[in-house]
Order: sequence, then C-alpha cells, then structure tokens
Amino acid sequence: MELKSEPHNTVCPFPFTPQDWEQTPRAVQAYVHTLRDEVAQLHDRVETLQARLTQHSTTSSRPPSSDSPYKKPRRRTTAAMPRKAGGKLGHVGHRQVLLPPTTVRELTPGKRSRRRPTSWPD
Repeated sequence: MELKSEPHNTVCPFPFTPQDWEQTPRAVQAYVHTLRDEVAQLHDRVETLQARLTQHSTTSSRPPSSDSPYKKPRRRTTAAMPRKAGGKLGHVGHRQVLLPPTTVRELTPGKRSRRRPTSWPD
C-alpha cells in the first residue's frame, strides 16, 4: 500500500475535522484514500451502465430490432400530432352493412346439448 502525503493547507475532503485527520495514522489515511478512489471509479461505472440501459433505437445508432420486446414505445404527444384523429370535417362516413343471419339456433339456459356435431367422425 502506498502512502500518500496530504498537503496541510487543503480543505479536508472527509467529514472529519482537520485536527482529527492529522491524528489519524498515515496507513489508515492511505487506505481511506484508496477506498475513496475505488468508490469514485465504481460510481463512474454505474453511471456508464445506466446510460447504456436507457439507450434504444431512437436515442442511439442501434437498429429497432435490438429494442426490448417487453417495453412498449412511447405514444406521441399532442405537440407531435396537432390535429385530431379521424376523418375530415363534413366527410360522410361509410359503414359495413350487417347481413341477416343464415341460421338461427335457440339456446336455453340450464340445458346442455349432448349431441355431437355432424362434422365429427365416428
């Protein structure tokens, strides 16, 4: 372990008073500095990994097929779509005509039919 000498005129970067820090043994000070550096490196790595997690095809050069199939894309806001959905004003709509039923079968509640359909093989 390498001992680091601290300048005496700098502000103490730890939550200790400068007097307490000066009374701390040099080996403990070096170990605390090593731990602080490791925490800073891990913090940077976590930020990098979190930035990679938030990437998808619209925020990077990745193809849309690499997006997660479990996350639904965000819907467009009204600012992106200034007009209302639907046909133009005054346009007469067309509806599909409902055809009359070809066969009617009456079902009564409580009574179950045990007959097999004629299309089943014997």
